[in-house]
Amino acid sequence: MKFKGALFDMDGLMFDTENLINDAMRIAGKEMHLPVTDTLLMSMKGINKQGCTIRMLTAFGMENEEELLPFRSRIVQLRAERLKAYGVPVKKGLYNLLTYLKYNDYKIGLATSTSDDIAESMLKEANVYHYFDSIVYGNQVINGKPFPDIYLKCACDLELSPEECIVFEDAPSGIEAGYKAGAKVIMIPDCVPPSDKEKKRCLAILKDLGQAVGFLSKYANT
Repeated sequence: MKFKGALFDMDGLMFDTENLINDAMRIAGKEMHLPVTDTLLMSMKGINKQGCTIRMLTAFGMENEEELLPFRSRIVQLRAERLKAYGVPVKKGLYNLLTYLKYNDYKIGLATSTSDDIAESMLKEANVYHYFDSIVYGNQVINGKPFPDIYLKCACDLELSPEECIVFEDAPSGIEAGYKAGAKVIMIPDCVPPSDKEKKRCLAILKDLGQAVGFLSKYANT
């Protein structure tokens, strides 16, 4: 069986930005005396901006989103400084996988919880923006991951059914979204190792994106 579409998450899967964002949040939290705990950081993996806002307001004891603005502004500043100094940290095997998919006539989509302004600049800086036939950003769907909306829209934009697509994800919330959409999911673990739940829901769990080339080549011939 050969899939017709490949749908990608971005942060933690294509780019090693989860650790970058975590470090920025820890620094900003320390500067502003806010309790940025590992539990909070883990709870926001793969979640869109609205979901992250709810979690931070609860953790920080704040009542409205405006109170978060200084904290968020500082995170953006710290992240921008790091990216300017070191560039976008691209995950191993990404370019090889994208090239393989294009060469083999897959339609390629991106379904990221990150907002359009931030994600687009990173995709262009990493020189991968042109690979994608459809991009759906976190601010373009009402219900973010773990709801399936973003993958359903991405597949629809590619004029494919979810069942014709393979989803590449690193986080449990994204895996749940891809699974509920009806796609097959390949997990490339980042910060969170797979639980029994993810192992049951994934077609495969691979070490890096480069391994997906061999896996898809063999899978297409079965």
